[in-house]
Amino acid sequence: MSRNLSSATIQALLRQQTNKVFLLLVEIDHADLASPIFLVNNYESVVSNGDTYIAASFAFTPPVEEDGTIKNSRITFDGVDRSIVEAIRSIDSAPTVDASVIRAAAPDTVEAGPWSFYLRAVNYDAHTVSGELYPDNPLRLNASNVTYRNTTFPGLYG
Repeated sequence: MSRNLSSATIQALLRQQTNKVFLLLVEIDHADLASPIFLVNNYESVVSNGDTYIAASFAFTPPVEEDGTIKNSRITFDGVDRSIVEAIRSIDSAPTVDASVIRAAAPDTVEAGPWSFYLRAVNYDAHTVSGELYPDNPLRLNASNVTYRNTTFPGLYG
């Protein structure tokens, strides 16, 4: 999948060494949350497109993009504060996670992404919160919560 990168980013990526800093922005949102959670993988908070992203330590495995489809990904938050764990516990369905890459020198320009996911299979302990990120693919969702069985719909299989 091709990307339109800024000339400054292309120059930084093609150099053997660079002083350009790339940051990962993550937004976690759900209807049950009072407001989205904005996090940046950095030592200090960053303002990007009007939103303040709070500094956090996390590992994000970028999604593999093949043949126009995006595969599953994974995210792990280290040294999480209690508010993230409480937010995850307070919701009963998968929150959405939007991730994108910016340059620190130009925080309003998205260089890669945004990738949209649903956060599922969440595990947490005293030190980390981790989960699987599934692409926002409406074709993978169930169209109905009804299961057709021959005991409940006898004429269907006759």
